[in-house]
Amino acid sequence: MDEGFYSNREFDFVDFKALGRITGRPPHEWDLYIIKELIDNALDAEEAVWRQNPTQTPILNVRIEFFNQQLLVEVSNRTQFPVELIPKIFATDQYTSRKAFVKELTRGALGNALKTLLGIPYALRNRVSGDWKPDQKPLSIICNQKEYLPRYVVDTTNQTITFHYEMIPSKKETEGTIITVLLDYFEQEQPRTLDDIKGLARQYHCCNPHGNFQWIVELEGEEWSVEYAANQNWSNKFRGTAPIHWYSTDFQDLLGALYRKQVSNQQSDQLSVQTICSYFDGFDNQDGDTENEDLTTTVTRKFGKNTLLVSECESELSKKLYKLISDHSPQFKSLRLGYIGLEHIRTVLTSTFSVNGKVFYEIATDKGDEPSLPFVIEAAVVALKEGSREIETAINFTPTYDDPFRRRRLYTPIQPDKAVVGLRQLLDAYGLDEDTPAIFFLHLICPNVEPSEFSKTEINHLPFKQVMGEVLDRLLKAFKQAQEEEELQLKEAIFKALDDILTNLKNSERFVFDQLLEKLKTKLNQDPILSKWLETPDALSRLRTYIINYQSSNTVLTQRVARPAVATLALPQHPEGYFLALVERISRKLFSQHHVNKILYIQVPELEPVIMDNDWLCRMDMALLRNPPQFDALEETIVQCMVGCDLPLLIWHNNDATGHERVKQIKTWLNERNLDENRIIDLGLKSTDSLSHLFQPTKLVELMPDELAELLVAKLDNLNISIKFLPDNVDICRDIGQKFEHYLLSYLWEGVSEKLEMPNLIIGLDRELQFSQQMKEQNLDQQLRDLLEKNSNTKSYATVLNEVVRKFFDTFMGQHRAEIQGLAQAHLKGLHEGDKQ
Repeated sequence: MDEGFYSNREFDFVDFKALGRITGRPPHEWDLYIIKELIDNALDAEEAVWRQNPTQTPILNVRIEFFNQQLLVEVSNRTQFPVELIPKIFATDQYTSRKAFVKELTRGALGNALKTLLGIPYALRNRVSGDWKPDQKPLSIICNQKEYLPRYVVDTTNQTITFHYEMIPSKKETEGTIITVLLDYFEQEQPRTLDDIKGLARQYHCCNPHGNFQWIVELEGEEWSVEYAANQNWSNKFRGTAPIHWYSTDFQDLLGALYRKQVSNQQSDQLSVQTICSYFDGFDNQDGDTENEDLTTTVTRKFGKNTLLVSECESELSKKLYKLISDHSPQFKSLRLGYIGLEHIRTVLTSTFSVNGKVFYEIATDKGDEPSLPFVIEAAVVALKEGSREIETAINFTPTYDDPFRRRRLYTPIQPDKAVVGLRQLLDAYGLDEDTPAIFFLHLICPNVEPSEFSKTEINHLPFKQVMGEVLDRLLKAFKQAQEEEELQLKEAIFKALDDILTNLKNSERFVFDQLLEKLKTKLNQDPILSKWLETPDALSRLRTYIINYQSSNTVLTQRVARPAVATLALPQHPEGYFLALVERISRKLFSQHHVNKILYIQVPELEPVIMDNDWLCRMDMALLRNPPQFDALEETIVQCMVGCDLPLLIWHNNDATGHERVKQIKTWLNERNLDENRIIDLGLKSTDSLSHLFQPTKLVELMPDELAELLVAKLDNLNISIKFLPDNVDICRDIGQKFEHYLLSYLWEGVSEKLEMPNLIIGLDRELQFSQQMKEQNLDQQLRDLLEKNSNTKSYATVLNEVVRKFFDTFMGQHRAEIQGLAQAHLKGLHEGDKQ
């Protein structure tokens, strides 16, 4: 049979793995453990004075240094450390605490915690070097101008730990106590960040309104300091003596502790009932049984004796005494335990986070059916403008490492039949998932919290399960309801703005999504509340979602959205519409046939459908050079376009560095191929004096279609670029004459023989009727220009030419039809007589 081995449990205080179990924290989180234990114990010591005199606010100074695997944590406070207990506090074979058997709302007890703080430097040293000799002072206590240096002497073979300490004059002066822990070889999976420490400092400030905290932190070269001032008016924490009901399971332990204290003072081995009663709340009041008899006298009389022997501490007599004291104790109302309160929580949250709206707060107590376990639960939640969900928890006015209920099944009224484990799943059930920008805070105050391990990371939740479920149900439902109401109001405001935008647009206007988005932002910014909402990080994505939702119920919007087309070049197809062609088909003849006098390239591809669907190509006699799918193809596209024609290329871009760089790049491409860069015209988005009356945006999509068209026309006019395709004046007059002759010949041609000498007839008609002179007098060429240059005119030069000349011809024929017929017949007769001769 194998022989069994044993190990000394005292060795756990310096063993690397065992310390992980004792502290409840993995080794890479021992920095937080050290900081928290030192602060908690210092706060408890300070509050011992504050409870007697609330004007003596707790004052703590915290100094932390992280550098190259070294960690220094120093915490100082004004009260004196019990240096006489140092041998007992650090002795690994016993548990020593001044507060272990006194029921208060304490954060910790000077027992195993300090043993672990001294043991951690030894464990880290041994893990790296194999010995037990830390390079630095593992732990130092300065008090009364003396420095105490506790040390462990570790014998691995015999599994023994011997404690001793040095006492030397202190180089630092302090009225109270300074405790310092210094670690070497401290490694972390993820290096501690300054934000982590800032968060911990803020949580301590939140949990302790009455405390003054000064933090000085240096972390790998980064420095940070802050002072949180005490709220002198806050005293909302229980400062009295505990009622006996809190000792329902520990009464005999208390009696034993009192006896040991009495023996150490060389007093009697009997405990007086009066001494025992003095440890409990309410025994300075009068009992109703006897008018002038105080409670202690009443209990002593009913108990039947004045003292309790040490041998009776575990007898039925101790149970009888407990019941008598309990029966005569006044009722303890749980709210006396205290709470942080909405005002301070709200102040801390709003000054630290970018909150979005109201801080919601709820508070609840136990139902009063278990006097030994009074408790208060307060919780708060507030939406944030950015980020994700954050959960912060505290127990008895000190932050916890993590959710103390993270492996506990919680009561969730909103889904009572579904298992919900931990606060994260509980919040998920109410729609506050991990992506929700919100911070949730939960604080439990109870004198009899039952931790599952030393660090109090997790606790027994059963006493609080029902009440916590109910109070969180109220809180989270109110929060979600307010969010839903706010969401509904926001939706209504956005939908109304969209209605107004569409109403003010022409029926023929077509726009792209980004234009509508920018117009909507401009309109919402007119409202101070909505303008503030637009500053939130997710506002833009939410606006897009609102527009999509609006579009699903509004067919008008769907019809008004311009759709993208596929091809390289878009050309006008007068009088309205366009057709697409590949850049390889570009030629002077193609542009001339379709009356194009310029080419437009726009930096923003999303606006191309706006240009095409709103008939700008026909209105402005221009072609659109579209952005290729890949930017690399743009160079070849532009070069082919420039080689294939002699028209100017207008570059329209946002007024930003990218837009100006695009123009510069295009000119470079042309220069590299010896093409004329002067054909590139930079329209930009920059204001000029002649355009000062127009809104000057920084992005093209900020303008709706008609606003963009107005700006483009104004820019072309400012640059003396013709809106419509127009020949020279001589060519226009020639075209008018030819067109009139065409109509006149068409009229004369009907029923006339092919022998009719048309040119001579036209000359004769013009000599007799002076139609050429009438065309000049009526300024048909100017009429043609005026019609073409109307902003809304989408017709080509040829179409307008036909219309102008046709109108003149119809008027002319109405006035001279008979004369023309007579002249034509005379001309024909003359030709006939000539043939006879």
